[in-house]
Amino acid sequence: MPFGNEKRRKDQLRRLLIFILNILVCVNFAELGDDCVFALAGSPQPLAGTAQRSQHDSADERADQRRLVTVRDIIGMTNYGDPRYLAGVAARHTAVEWSPDGACFIFVVTQGNLDRNTNDYTLLLFRVNTGFPRPPEKLITLSSSSSKPAIQKATWIDSKTIAFLGENPGELQQLYTFDISTKKVKQLTRHPTNVISYGVPIDVRDRIFYLAEPAPKPLISDNDRKYGMHISRQWLPELLSGESSDISRSLDTELFVCDVKGALSIHQIKTRDRIPGAVDLFASPNGKYVVLPTLTRDVPASWLKYDDSRLRLSAESNGVLRLTLVDADRATYEPLIDAPDRYWFPKAAWTSDSQAVIAAGTFLPQTESIAQVTNEERYKEYVAEVQISGRKITPIVQGSMKLLHWNRVSQTLVLQSIDPVLTADLEMPIVVYRKTDMGWEVVDAGETEEHRYEISLEEDMNTPPKLVASDQKSKVKTPLLELNPGLKKLALARVKEVRFNARDGHVVTGGLYIPPNYVSGAKLPLVIQTHGWNPNRFWPDGPYSSAFAAQPLASKGIFVLQLEENDAGISSPEEGPRQMSTFEGAVDYLDALGMIDPLRVGIIGFSRTCLHVKYALTHSAYRFAASTQADCADGGYFQYIANLNHNTAMSADSEKLNGGPPFDRGLNLWCEQASSFRLHRVNSPVRIESYEPWALVLGWEWFVGLLRLGKPVDMIYIPGGEHVLVKPWERMTSQQGNVDWFSFWLNGQEDPDSSKAEQYRRWRELRKQQEANGTR
Repeated sequence: MPFGNEKRRKDQLRRLLIFILNILVCVNFAELGDDCVFALAGSPQPLAGTAQRSQHDSADERADQRRLVTVRDIIGMTNYGDPRYLAGVAARHTAVEWSPDGACFIFVVTQGNLDRNTNDYTLLLFRVNTGFPRPPEKLITLSSSSSKPAIQKATWIDSKTIAFLGENPGELQQLYTFDISTKKVKQLTRHPTNVISYGVPIDVRDRIFYLAEPAPKPLISDNDRKYGMHISRQWLPELLSGESSDISRSLDTELFVCDVKGALSIHQIKTRDRIPGAVDLFASPNGKYVVLPTLTRDVPASWLKYDDSRLRLSAESNGVLRLTLVDADRATYEPLIDAPDRYWFPKAAWTSDSQAVIAAGTFLPQTESIAQVTNEERYKEYVAEVQISGRKITPIVQGSMKLLHWNRVSQTLVLQSIDPVLTADLEMPIVVYRKTDMGWEVVDAGETEEHRYEISLEEDMNTPPKLVASDQKSKVKTPLLELNPGLKKLALARVKEVRFNARDGHVVTGGLYIPPNYVSGAKLPLVIQTHGWNPNRFWPDGPYSSAFAAQPLASKGIFVLQLEENDAGISSPEEGPRQMSTFEGAVDYLDALGMIDPLRVGIIGFSRTCLHVKYALTHSAYRFAASTQADCADGGYFQYIANLNHNTAMSADSEKLNGGPPFDRGLNLWCEQASSFRLHRVNSPVRIESYEPWALVLGWEWFVGLLRLGKPVDMIYIPGGEHVLVKPWERMTSQQGNVDWFSFWLNGQEDPDSSKAEQYRRWRELRKQQEANGTR
């Protein structure tokens, strides 16, 4: 379309008018700290469709005026800094922390810094003025060179003091406080290992509860070197490295109580149950107790009757979560409720008198009589109040609910309904309960002043995240903070939610990234990204930062299909075939629409979905032009043997997938089902990524097997990487590596960057192998 034609001029004029209108209601800054859009103080401006239309209308016409998205762009994006959000969990209603007096709230943002290989975190403070927030203040900025956030778990101790976990490059993560009046930072802990969670009693400031990583312990002693080591339950990857791995230590964190009366006193409280490192601590206001989730392996068979399909899998792996009550004065612990908890991140809150705990996502004991609860109903999930003395349980509401906020002054509890299967935040309703002398009653959130304004993180598959204030009474929305205004300068792929039938007939949902310059009727390559889809999240890479790179791949003229997760058939011989039929159905669907070249289809597996990708590569009649397997699990023989004496749950899972143990007659079943016994059928160039020593072991069988068979395989090891990659250089290695990999195999393109000369020399040799094997 010529630049000067009438339609283009009208479109430019329209966008100019929109731009001028935006200037009248917003202040634009070039970068965060100044890289945001703030609503001006004064009367609220409702969210209109203007910004969305200006971003998405005439996308094809304006794409040539904007720069294409790169991996560097998505690493440098500003994101909400909570690690659970960054790992794919929705946070629409939980992104900010209100001060106890309701006068202000805090919000944490992060950006990847490729120049320094750090992740830079900033704590922002929004003060409320006549009901609406002013532009935020930048309280503190810290940078992390590890895989941990530089600022996390920021929460209010009182209306002027914020506690948070923080670190700077080369430092250990410790507990700090920030005074918003004096702007002073105070370090509260100096533990010899990373502090990873904490709880500060509201009424007793001279006591702190915290969790810390255990110190690495050498597995091989001098005595072992002299007399040899007896092998029993040791894990092979740990034996090879000589010390316990991060994954083992993360399930054995240590609980400490720190008293600062007079001389500093720190002592550890040991529990029989394991304490996973990702959990929160809930300290009673009087400082006597702390509640925390722990992993118990003592799982009664009767617990499997609860309405939770994942309980059995949890019981067979690391254990089942339940809430544990710790008495700090007596250094004792016991279950708060003699029943499991459903979620990996359960929430609890204390009443102001420290006499009761409100627990969300819990089940009820099977042996106790609970008023107004039938035997059948006790197997359902509840939000319940538990009295410390006598353990009387009062159900508040039955159902899957997330605890968003507890106001101990007004005695109001804010809950949100959640899907018991999905982690997606699908606009589920919010409900408010108030505790009265007569019990718990539902109240209208819009009629309570403390809940009049809701701050939410709004986004969808085509709309970058922004903070929005919603008036519960008037229903008016006011934009507060646009995290990435610079994205307007980039030619983003448009994302469309699609539904299609897998080859076996089941319905599949996913998100299709359409290249910015796509011309209708053109047949382009396709990359299938497995492992999760949520239309309510803006994902420029995908749900995870390991291997996935949706927008940069689309910038290379490649369709990207982000597939949903579906647990149907999991841990059974049907898991691989069902997922393979999903991939095949995706190819059929897009091929029938005339959008893709079925001979140029690539696929990326990450974590569990590597099992599905490997199954497809060795069992499907469809041929994939390239594939990536990132930090893999595959149910194969070597993974089974490497874990059999240590991780019995993982080995049991492999037996379920393949029809039994791989011995005697069972070996025949494995030869047909397990992908590692069918490497001769692989016709796709394979990229293998491993980020930790244990993952290196898990990817080894495919790597050496394909080498032996003379098939093209490239293996990348990132020592010290997390399962979900965090450090900017590691992300660049994985994500840019995959953009280069699929551009090479699907489009025949090579990046002219001279630093990649060795990479392409290696891949050209792999292409010769592929041609010698007689496959495309």
